[in-house]
This record gives sequence, C-alpha cells and structure tokens, in this order.
Amino acid sequence: MKKRLAVLMLVSLLGLAIASGCIATKPPTKESVVKAIEDVDKYEFWAESKSGEVTTNVHGGVYYSQEEGYWEIVIKSEKEIRYVNETLLKDMFYYSYVLKAGGRKIEGYSEKLTVEEYFNKYIVDSSNLTNPEEVKWEILKGPYFTTNPLNFIKDLLQHGNITKIEKTDKGYIVEFVFKKVEKHKAFGTTLKITIEGSGKLLIKGALPMEAELIVTKISKVGDRKPTISNYTAKVKFSYRYKRPEWVREVTEK
Repeated sequence: MKKRLAVLMLVSLLGLAIASGCIATKPPTKESVVKAIEDVDKYEFWAESKSGEVTTNVHGGVYYSQEEGYWEIVIKSEKEIRYVNETLLKDMFYYSYVLKAGGRKIEGYSEKLTVEEYFNKYIVDSSNLTNPEEVKWEILKGPYFTTNPLNFIKDLLQHGNITKIEKTDKGYIVEFVFKKVEKHKAFGTTLKITIEGSGKLLIKGALPMEAELIVTKISKVGDRKPTISNYTAKVKFSYRYKRPEWVREVTEK
C-alpha cells in the first residue's frame, strides 16, 4: 500500500513539474534545428517579404514523399499587382500569371506541361540543371524564400552562427547571423552573390514555427559595380499538408 502511494505521489509531482515548466527540453542548437528540418516530409507556410515598395505574399506547401507542392504568390507594388499560382505534381507542372493595374487585368496566361517539357522549353539552355529530375527537386527543395522558406532558413543556419537563445512560454527564441557567398560561371563571366544578415526563429520541438529575417543581397558580375538589394521577411509554418481546391481543378482538366 505504501509503495503504491509513493508511486502515485511521484507521478503527481512529475505532472506538477511538467505543468509548471520545471522539466525543460534541451535548448536548440544549430545542428539540432538543421537535422529537424532535414527530417520534415511535408509542411505549409505563409510568408511575406518587403523590398522597397514591393511586397510579396506567398502561401505554399510541399510534400516531398508525394513529389508535390503548390505556391500562391501575390506581388504588390505601387501601381500594379501580380498573381502567380504554381503547382508541381510528380511529373506535371502548372502555372498561371495575371497582371492587374488600376483595377484592370492587363495580361494573363496559364500553362500545364510535363516537367520534361518545362525543362526543354525553359531550363535546358539557361541553367546548370541537366535533366528533368533535377528540375523537379530544385523546384520542391531548392533553398529559396519564396518557394521553400524552411530550406532557405536551413541554408542560412548552415552558413551562420547562433548569437542568442531565450526560453519563453511559446518556445525558444533563437537569434542568428549569417553570410553566404556563391560564385556562378556562365558565358565567360563570373557572378558572385553574397547573402548576409540576421534572423530570429521561434522553435518548438526543434522545428521553426515562425521566422523573421533581415537580408542584404549583393550581386556582382565580373568587374562591374555590384547591385545591392535589402529586404525583410517573415514566415509562419505548419507541419501538415492539404492540397488546395484549385490544384485539383487545374490538374483534372
């Protein structure tokens, strides 16, 4: 009887400790966050970036094991708005584009084609990608803020260092700085791209739930004067995936 009471008391104390936050998970590290991101199979996101007078909003999602993803992109400037919808389903790629100005539709088009057709039509002579399969996975997994902000953050972490970790009621706030330099050669010239800045992540269970970024991008071609662009960005993540209705409609046509 005494043994049973002791066990019950221990369970109760553990419950109180967990409820009060006395038993804490380990603080995240750069390596643990990168590993957690690499283990993700599906997620959705809501992102916004601002550069000068241009604001870009994106709602998207990817599902790696199903080889699919979708992106709903709205690009707003002072005088016009661009709407872009894209989806990739295994070997099929669809996109639509609409430009509006002054409340009127100026232009618009859409196209559905296989990834191989997309590669031959748009990629083969203008990229280092050598086959349709590489194109598919570059679309799904490429570390770009607009199409895969989770892998973009992973890439920045791998080229950066954590400067501060703070535990809050919502999770861990992780601040970091980064600098990444890339060089691309084409047509006898070298394009050097430097991406640097700082970021702040809300981490729950090792995965980012929210992120804020301040980024400077410096592009330099050969000996020409560099082009500098600055932007701020924020994004929220959900680790689920639901195919939008419009994707079903365009793929069944």
